[in-house]
Amino acid sequence: MPCIPTAMWNHLLRWVVVALVGLTVVGSARAADEARKETVKVELPKAAADALKKAYKKATTGTVRTVEVNGVSLFDVDLTRLPLSGHVLVAADGTIVFLETVMPFRQVPKDVVTVVEKAAEGAPVTRAAMLDTFFEVKDGSLTQVAKGIRREFEVRFVKGDQEGTIVVDDRGNVVKPVAWKVAEKKEETGSAKEPQPAASGPAAKEAK
Repeated sequence: MPCIPTAMWNHLLRWVVVALVGLTVVGSARAADEARKETVKVELPKAAADALKKAYKKATTGTVRTVEVNGVSLFDVDLTRLPLSGHVLVAADGTIVFLETVMPFRQVPKDVVTVVEKAAEGAPVTRAAMLDTFFEVKDGSLTQVAKGIRREFEVRFVKGDQEGTIVVDDRGNVVKPVAWKVAEKKEETGSAKEPQPAASGPAAKEAK
């Protein structure tokens, strides 16, 4: 067997290590949730960036992720509109598909609050978010929803060691009944005992 110089061995070993690390990263990526892939450096296409600037003039964008939803590649962008925050899904061509705005429970509409109060049975609310859907994503294509927007509210509350989540539309109809899971420790944002209907703030006034 021919003798291989030490320097050459070291060089070969470095390549083997790099190859093994690469295979590990690829394997982990494939095993991860394909619906949400966070990458270190993802830049929005110009059309998408321009669309967000036009739709949300006073907002600042944060982390950008690539997302695969029912065969459609989208960009998931963290969005801050002080004092509110959330995230938006936008296509490469600038089509805004979905917007989630995290908001104080006191800004949730009264019809929604009534339903949440009944479901929560006095449990404190830990998170409230307004969900605006502009396009349905199905079978690799986008279809605009009726009237251009479907608005729903997702509210979470904790009772004992359980966290409940309910989704209600803006007319007070239950879209998804309460689902319970083991609660995580989170900072409370309000209480279902003392709701305040939406009267001010950008989330109460903006559809987009």
